[in-house]
Amino acid sequence: MSALACSNIAPIALAFAIRTFSTNWPGFWISMTLAVLGVVSTFYFFFRRFPPGDTSSPMITHVQALGGEASAYIASFVLPLAMLQDPTPQDMFVAAFCVSVYLLIAIRTNLILVNPIFYMLGYKLWRVHSKDIPGGSAILIGKNDPRAGEEISVLGQNSVLLEEKGIA
Repeated sequence: MSALACSNIAPIALAFAIRTFSTNWPGFWISMTLAVLGVVSTFYFFFRRFPPGDTSSPMITHVQALGGEASAYIASFVLPLAMLQDPTPQDMFVAAFCVSVYLLIAIRTNLILVNPIFYMLGYKLWRVHSKDIPGGSAILIGKNDPRAGEEISVLGQNSVLLEEKGIA
């Protein structure tokens, strides 16, 4: 989950880096470091969470798109923080506190998977249901829309699955 937490804050860190470019060099470099760490963490998540050969082919019985959560993420989290004008140290402390609260809630509610970098890479999220999935449902990360009645090849066996043909 720490990889996803870093990945989730990458866009806001990049926004702060752009904001502080040439006006606050320490702030710029800290923000750029966090943004790069976030992007690297995204790739780490994919390679660590979904090892090759850990495949299954569940028959999907119900699909629910989770795209609305991505819009809520942008509207409620990124935009207000990105719009800070000339942030003072106090503003940065408040922003860090807000990011911490957001991440805590996101981790506890599984919204940590609503990840802006996934969407920028062309991935989407769905909640899929199948009797072949432990617990009856999982979050599917993929590039192709799944359909009820369709068998899909996925990597992963638990509550988070990656569409195998979505890797390319």
